Amino acid sequence: MAAAPVLPASPAPMPEPAPLSQGARIINTFIAPSKTFTDLRRSASWWAPWILISIFSIVFVYAVAKQVSFEQVNRNGIAHSPKQAEQFDKLSPDQQAARLRIAAKFVAIFGYGSPAFILLYCLIGGVVVWLVFKVGAGAETTFSQAYAIMMYAWLPGILKRSSRRSLCSRESIRRALI
Repeated sequence: MAAAPVLPASPAPMPEPAPLSQGARIINTFIAPSKTFTDLRRSASWWAPWILISIFSIVFVYAVAKQVSFEQVNRNGIAHSPKQAEQFDKLSPDQQAARLRIAAKFVAIFGYGSPAFILLYCLIGGVVVWLVFKVGAGAETTFSQAYAIMMYAWLPGILKRSSRRSLCSRESIRRALI
């Protein structure tokens, strides 16, 4: 008599990882990104990275306004473009001052409005990511997940920009002291 075949035991279901808090997601974006992006399947909340990025952005704009001035930022931009510098030099002093004032207001509006622009940029990027995932890769994803992916993907840029800005600040201070 033949023995009945032994069926392999079904593997024990993998326990789902504990849901991450918003703070844990932000930290894991830097040290364990796969945990963050996996957790976005569970909840596609994006407000925490947006708030953090917005705070860093506003602080930077405020520092530029107080330490450098938006008019000086525009002067530097003009100086780095020979064509613009030539056109600017042809203007009368009154026209130059008016142009710098208008440009400074423009920079201030865009600088202090950066949280809104971040939402817009992530919206555009989120649509692209969502379409690529959905159509190109055939993935089961939602637009809100793609939007959250964009927000969390921008977080490492804070460190990159902050370190670059602090190096620039140190270099400016060093030059001023020499």
